[in-house]
Amino acid sequence: MSLIDQVKLLHDAGLHSNIKIMANLVLSASEHNPDVLTMPQKYQVQVWYGDALYEEGEFHRAETVYKKALQIKRVLNRSRARGVPTTNTTTEPDLPNEVDVKYRIHECHCRLKQLKEAVGVLESIPAKHRTPKVNMALAKLYQKAGLDRSAITYFREVLKECPMALEAVLCLLSLGVKGAEVASLTMSNLPNLSNIEWMTSLVKGHAHAALKDYSKATQVFKVLESKSILRDSTELLHSLAESYFLGGDLTNAMQVYTRLHSLDPHWTRGMDIYAYLLAEEKEIKELETLSTTLMNSSENSVEMWIAMGYYCAVTKKPTRAVYLAQKAFMLDNRCAQSVILKGNVLKDTNKISEAILHFREAVRIAPHRFEGHKGLVDSLMMAHRLKEAITTAGNACRTLGNTPRSLTLLSSVFATESLAIDKVKQTILDLWESLAIDKVKQTILDL
Repeated sequence: MSLIDQVKLLHDAGLHSNIKIMANLVLSASEHNPDVLTMPQKYQVQVWYGDALYEEGEFHRAETVYKKALQIKRVLNRSRARGVPTTNTTTEPDLPNEVDVKYRIHECHCRLKQLKEAVGVLESIPAKHRTPKVNMALAKLYQKAGLDRSAITYFREVLKECPMALEAVLCLLSLGVKGAEVASLTMSNLPNLSNIEWMTSLVKGHAHAALKDYSKATQVFKVLESKSILRDSTELLHSLAESYFLGGDLTNAMQVYTRLHSLDPHWTRGMDIYAYLLAEEKEIKELETLSTTLMNSSENSVEMWIAMGYYCAVTKKPTRAVYLAQKAFMLDNRCAQSVILKGNVLKDTNKISEAILHFREAVRIAPHRFEGHKGLVDSLMMAHRLKEAITTAGNACRTLGNTPRSLTLLSSVFATESLAIDKVKQTILDLWESLAIDKVKQTILDL
């Protein structure tokens, strides 16, 4: 067995820490003695070395090694173009694809939070060589950067080749692409497969959710969950629970999240919202259990830090809760729940100015979340900034629509201004008269 075969054996066995040592030694030896490795073998070992470093969490070193591998590959390509032999053997094993190596470099940049550099690496891949994996990564990076048009273009490219890439479907809907167009991208590119009738309904439900029509979204998801072959699908239950929550039906949201957690205790997505609901109901024991389970499931997830933060908040450890909320935010600065948690803890400890800043950030990150608007209005009222509170509550109605929660929030602000209350009562009652929403009317009349 040759030297390259021995290194391959380590790679195939997944002995990454061993490859780190062996590949380093072999590559050093090949620098001083060209007979140790041929150029193709040197390229191959360099990539294996990078893989090992990546798997061991040494992303800076992995990036450097991958770049050296690409330099060797360029030398190989030029030699082949000139007809210069690169190896003494008549056959040569399949070498790692340059696109895959560049994708790995992009992953290193992402792990190091160097998103601009990650985009640059992927953009250097010629369009005709970009795989669905590359297009998906580019689309998500563009979306993070706020380049929605570019993100939409690449999500569409993903669906052209992989019509059941449901994350791409959800991202397109969240970016404002119409449900009918997204459905055509998926269904028109699918072969006539059996047992996928649910696909159309699933896209329809998410299209309603993207349009903030949570009532229709929950209807679609409920039918799918109860009357299709998707019953007990944790993915579908998550969508149903989230629609209930965003629509303001917290009781049903809690029930579905509880069911989801019981079906798959190690599920993490949405568990930050579940933790919020448990904290609101002062379910301390269940919140502690959830926090412990998430800690065992994922050592460094946003949801774990937020669940622990809510547990500290309800057990009167505000300083610790703020610290944990910040840990979650550092992992994902687009996570509104971490900012809402921190804002509420600051508000409860009378740090009103800081709370206002955090709730403003929550509204900026997730304008569709009622909790951010309410926290901001409550904080402004505590700071006796009534005019700002009125303006903020009005903006919440414009953003969220004239829902029971947003109108009740607005009316609660006006209730502090005795000169305006009669006018506001009549205005809101007239607005809701045709809908006959008795609960909202009674709330307003009770002010």
